[in-house]
This record gives sequence, structure tokens and C-alpha cells, in this order.
Amino acid sequence: SVKEHMGGPGHKASTHIYDCKVKHVDSDGVAFFADFESRNPPQAQIHWRTTKRLSPPNLVGVVALKSQGNSLEATDLIKWGEIVYHGHSRDEERRRQNKQLAVNLSTIAADFDPDYFEEGSYVAVIDCMTFVPEWIPVLKALQSQCRARLPFDSGRYLNLMKSNPVENKNSVLNTLSPDEVASCDILTLIGDMVEM
Repeated sequence: SVKEHMGGPGHKASTHIYDCKVKHVDSDGVAFFADFESRNPPQAQIHWRTTKRLSPPNLVGVVALKSQGNSLEATDLIKWGEIVYHGHSRDEERRRQNKQLAVNLSTIAADFDPDYFEEGSYVAVIDCMTFVPEWIPVLKALQSQCRARLPFDSGRYLNLMKSNPVENKNSVLNTLSPDEVASCDILTLIGDMVEM
């Protein structure tokens, strides 16, 4: 089950979730991780030169952990990023063998705070094993949707919230006299509704 895959290290955990230690995060939003270990390592040894695991430019989710190996929760905040080269591409095989990983966390979230992950803390890296550029527009759109406030009291005045409906959809009109309604500019009225 999904819950088992999100658990700590063991034979039921996902093989594509890795525990890592935060080594450094630079001012450009590139995080350098050390000592990564799969929560359920594959039986055969990984050939880092040819594998698709943790290879640039894979899409990864990074989750801050309280301690190494903690279970993931559905409410955990995921920071999306792209696996990048440490320097030259020919060095990456050696970097993976030394359990080192670099992730650009500002590829998707341009406003990523480099202080979000503390040096020496632990994170879980979820390897989606998919090409980042395909997902950037989708993730950026979702991020902007999460930040955007719907007008009309976050949708309440459009009766989009079943838990908190509006008794009278024309509540703004009810605050005006008939003469004010007749002389009211429709754009002003709509502006007042948006500000409510």
C-alpha cells in the first residue's frame, strides 16, 4: 500500500525514496546532499553510469525530516527540484558512488529560500524518474493556484464553498438604496464585491 511505501527503511518501502544528509545549499538554490541511501536498496548493485536512478535532469521531491529514516506523512511539504551535475557530467558516476547528490530547488520555485534546509539536517529525496522540463509548467501552474486567492471571498460569494454558503448572492446590492443601485457604475460594484 501507499502508506507502507511512505514508511521508513525496510523491504516494503519504496526503492525510489532516499534518505540524505544536507551538506550545503548555495545562494542559487542548489542543494548538495551526502550519504544518500535508498530505503529499499535493489538486490543488484546499481551501475551509476547507465541507470536512470537519480540522474540529471530527473524530477525529485525533497521532504525535510525530523531525523534520518522518518516516515513520510501526507501533510509533509514537498519542495520540487531537478537533479543537476556537480560540475562536469563525467564526474557524476564517481559522485553517486560516493553517495553525493546535487538538486536545483530553484528550477521550479524561483523564490526558493536557501535557508529552508539546515546544514546537517536530514531529508527524504523522492526520485520521480521523469524528465523535469515536461513537468515544470504543470508544477508552476499548481504553485500559482495554491498562492492565488479566489476573488469574492475565496469563492464564498460565488457559492463555491458548500461548507460556508452565502444566504443571499446579492449581498452587496442589498447594502445599497434603490437610487444608488440605479446610478452605480457596474465596474465599481464588481470592484466592491472583489474587495469583500
